Amino acid sequence: LPALLEAAYRRAIYLGQELSDSRDTAAASVQSLSQLRELLVSAAGRALDAELFWTLLERVQQHPSALLRGAATGLRYSAGRCLEPELLTALDGHFRGCAHSTEAVAFLRGLLQTAREIAWQQPELLNVIDSLLRQWGEEDFVSSLPELRLAFAGMTPKETDRIASAVARIHGVAEVGPLIQRSLDAASVQRNLELSNRLRAVLEGDGLGAWVQS
Repeated sequence: LPALLEAAYRRAIYLGQELSDSRDTAAASVQSLSQLRELLVSAAGRALDAELFWTLLERVQQHPSALLRGAATGLRYSAGRCLEPELLTALDGHFRGCAHSTEAVAFLRGLLQTAREIAWQQPELLNVIDSLLRQWGEEDFVSSLPELRLAFAGMTPKETDRIASAVARIHGVAEVGPLIQRSLDAASVQRNLELSNRLRAVLEGDGLGAWVQS
């Protein structure tokens, strides 16, 4: 069995050099990378050459898929192989430098999927995300909202409360109120936001943009 495990591990590392960047396979690849990490920290995987995995992750950080780049960054961060300045630089680069906001959020989703503890252990991370999101226009934010929901979907209710409280403190709010609204589903919220955007455009076109700001 140890020889079989060694062969399977090296085969996985080899296949990891050519990961697909399609949306469906990228999500599966994130899970596979996480499983490899779990193997290496288990008793069965202690004899394996972990450096092969960490070298692979350095390569994945340059992958065309933002989701995979974020996942690789999160795995390296959790292992102490990516320090906070490098992490914040990567976040800033994706949120400022990506042509599409959805790609930036995909990076964040991959990051939180493999290092969810970052969201409440690193207050500076939330400050950076908050600052970058406020620079987006309404259209970018609305179009990225479904992906943003996915980025935080893996959090437990307790973790969600903790993150919400941290964000509230950034804005000087003591109480965020109920976090669950059962009267509307996600699709309805998305439609309402899009309708609000269209209405804003009509008002601005009629010279009534000041009404939107009031």
